[in-house]
Amino acid sequence: MGDRRFARRVPKVDMVDVHGQDPAGADLEIRARLFDVSISGAGLIVERPVRVASLVRFTCDGRERTASVRHCKRAPEGFMIGVEFEDTLT
Repeated sequence: MGDRRFARRVPKVDMVDVHGQDPAGADLEIRARLFDVSISGAGLIVERPVRVASLVRFTCDGRERTASVRHCKRAPEGFMIGVEFEDTLT
Protein backbone atom coordinates (compact mmCIF):
# COMPACT_ATOMS: atom_id res chain seq x y z
CA MET A 1 0.00 0.00 0.00
CA GLY A 2 1.50 3.34 -1.04
CA ASP A 3 1.55 6.71 0.63
CA ARG A 4 -1.80 8.47 -0.02
CA ARG A 5 -0.65 11.95 1.05
CA PHE A 6 -0.94 14.68 -1.53
CA ALA A 7 1.32 17.13 0.33
CA ARG A 8 4.95 16.57 1.28
CA ARG A 9 5.58 16.36 5.03
CA VAL A 10 8.51 18.27 6.49
CA PRO A 11 10.32 16.98 9.60
CA LYS A 12 9.61 19.12 12.66
CA VAL A 13 10.55 18.65 16.30
CA ASP A 14 8.34 20.44 18.79
CA MET A 15 6.32 19.72 21.93
CA VAL A 16 2.65 20.73 21.79
CA ASP A 17 -0.34 20.60 24.12
CA VAL A 18 -3.24 18.86 22.40
CA HIS A 19 -6.82 19.61 23.49
CA GLY A 20 -10.11 18.40 22.12
CA GLN A 21 -12.83 15.79 22.34
CA ASP A 22 -13.01 12.18 21.33
CA PRO A 23 -15.96 10.93 19.23
CA ALA A 24 -17.91 10.08 22.41
CA GLY A 25 -17.57 13.67 23.64
CA ALA A 26 -14.99 13.01 26.37
CA ASP A 27 -12.47 15.82 26.94
CA LEU A 28 -8.95 15.17 25.75
CA GLU A 29 -5.80 16.88 27.07
CA ILE A 30 -2.43 15.36 26.22
CA ARG A 31 1.17 16.44 25.65
CA ALA A 32 2.53 15.41 22.25
CA ARG A 33 5.75 15.50 20.26
CA LEU A 34 5.19 16.93 16.80
CA PHE A 35 7.47 15.12 14.33
CA ASP A 36 6.30 16.27 10.91
CA VAL A 37 3.93 18.77 9.30
CA SER A 38 2.51 19.61 5.88
CA ILE A 39 -0.08 22.02 4.54
CA SER A 40 -2.75 19.36 5.12
CA GLY A 41 -1.77 17.59 8.33
CA ALA A 42 0.79 16.52 10.89
CA GLY A 43 2.24 13.55 12.71
CA LEU A 44 2.46 13.44 16.51
CA ILE A 45 3.71 11.01 19.15
CA VAL A 46 1.52 10.72 22.26
CA GLU A 47 1.76 8.54 25.38
CA ARG A 48 -1.74 7.04 25.15
CA PRO A 49 -4.00 6.12 22.24
CA VAL A 50 -6.36 8.71 20.75
CA ARG A 51 -9.53 7.59 18.99
CA VAL A 52 -9.76 8.02 15.25
CA ALA A 53 -12.16 10.87 14.34
CA SER A 54 -11.36 12.80 17.54
CA LEU A 55 -11.21 16.55 16.95
CA VAL A 56 -8.06 18.11 18.40
CA ARG A 57 -6.50 21.58 18.67
CA PHE A 58 -2.86 22.56 19.09
CA THR A 59 -0.56 25.42 18.18
CA CYS A 60 1.83 24.88 15.27
CA ASP A 61 4.18 27.60 13.98
CA GLY A 62 2.36 30.21 16.06
CA ARG A 63 -1.05 29.32 14.65
CA GLU A 64 -3.85 27.44 16.44
CA ARG A 65 -4.78 24.43 14.34
CA THR A 66 -7.89 22.25 14.46
CA ALA A 67 -7.54 18.74 13.09
CA SER A 68 -9.22 15.35 12.90
CA VAL A 69 -7.33 12.23 13.97
CA ARG A 70 -7.04 9.97 10.90
CA HIS A 71 -5.03 7.11 12.41
CA CYS A 72 -3.44 5.97 15.66
CA LYS A 73 -0.73 3.29 15.72
CA ARG A 74 1.44 1.86 18.47
CA ALA A 75 5.03 3.11 18.23
CA PRO A 76 8.16 2.41 20.29
CA GLU A 77 7.78 5.81 22.05
CA GLY A 78 4.01 5.51 22.64
CA PHE A 79 1.40 6.06 19.92
CA MET A 80 1.81 7.76 16.57
CA ILE A 81 -1.23 9.73 15.42
CA GLY A 82 -1.77 11.33 12.06
CA VAL A 83 -4.07 14.34 11.93
CA GLU A 84 -5.69 16.15 9.02
CA PHE A 85 -6.13 19.89 9.42
CA GLU A 86 -9.64 21.32 9.09
CA ASP A 87 -8.10 24.14 7.04
CA THR A 88 -4.83 24.11 5.12
CA LEU A 89 -1.73 26.10 6.02
CA THR A 90 -1.31 29.15 3.83
